[in-house]
Amino acid sequence: MTLREETSALAAVLETTSSWDDYLNTYQQLASETLTDLLAQWKKDIFESAPIPESVFEEVYSYATGGKKSRGALVLLGYQLAGGGSPSRILRSSVSYELIHAAFLIHDDVMDRSLTRRHAPTAHLAFERLAEQIGHRDPEQFGVSMAINAGDIAPAIAYNTVCGEDLPPGRIIDGMICLNEIIIATVMGQFLDVTLSIEDAPDEDDVLLIHRLKTANYTVTGALRFGASLAGARKTTEGRALMDALADFGDPVGIAFQIQDDHLGMFASEDDLGKDVSSDLQERKNTLLFLHCLREGTDEQRETLLAALGHKAEGDDLARVQAALHESGAAAYSEQRAQQLVSQGKEAIPEVTRDERLAALLKQLADFVVSRGF
Repeated sequence: MTLREETSALAAVLETTSSWDDYLNTYQQLASETLTDLLAQWKKDIFESAPIPESVFEEVYSYATGGKKSRGALVLLGYQLAGGGSPSRILRSSVSYELIHAAFLIHDDVMDRSLTRRHAPTAHLAFERLAEQIGHRDPEQFGVSMAINAGDIAPAIAYNTVCGEDLPPGRIIDGMICLNEIIIATVMGQFLDVTLSIEDAPDEDDVLLIHRLKTANYTVTGALRFGASLAGARKTTEGRALMDALADFGDPVGIAFQIQDDHLGMFASEDDLGKDVSSDLQERKNTLLFLHCLREGTDEQRETLLAALGHKAEGDDLARVQAALHESGAAAYSEQRAQQLVSQGKEAIPEVTRDERLAALLKQLADFVVSRGF
């Protein structure tokens, strides 16, 4: 079987399968090759035609090609839900969405001062180490500056990719508008996350709003809407109703994903996480888990958590925080809330589609986000 025939066979799976696992696994195969080819072309056109360090390309490539690529798969699913036809037509646009995801991660790691991502040094730390090797006068500043630049260039490549698709110009414009809406909402969520302190015990609605803007928006709702926009959903009354229904499904499911991700961030192993188990504590992250403990826990439980915020907790210190989260009911509450939100999202599926195959994919997707995550 030739490469073209193999690609066509894989694309056909996306049009027939009712299994989310098969859908995602198939997309991962298609996306990996497409993303590699796409970035190789940009490396030739940009990185080799200007004095841009090879390491910039390597970091963008590493962030974009890692992970499960669930967001790109949802772009194709959104395209199908809006009646766009064969998802292979927008395969390059779907992987461009992974580039925007990569940009968010690179910048988020800078803001959180994270040191590891997927078992490897974060971009700013990798650049800092490079600066040390070449004897730069300020390695830390060099690392942050280069990471910001790497994160900035990824969406530009994504935009040019979408503009080059063989689609009606109006659909491309709609897709670009959708991408901008997603980025604006995500940055607004980041603004709130940076300014709101978990130590001040914010309202649960405030934390969930951050989760909706910063995570659910681009992880689930935005990805589906972007694909639907490329299928012309913004052009019709029926399509605009679909866009609203996608939010009814995607927002609660995406929030559930973030709640579950925060839960795993405190109780999973470092091998499973690919980063330090205590990173959420060090970052003073706004999580439902922490909030519930601060609001409902005993004085001792609250003091245990507050003492750990902003610090690297290990051994007995980490165990005490984990115990406080369990004993205060925070762990059970966050898991229960995530399941409630998944159920809420599932209730919207009939608004999204009456197609049994596509509805089955959405239902399994909703379960997937709290069982294995994105």
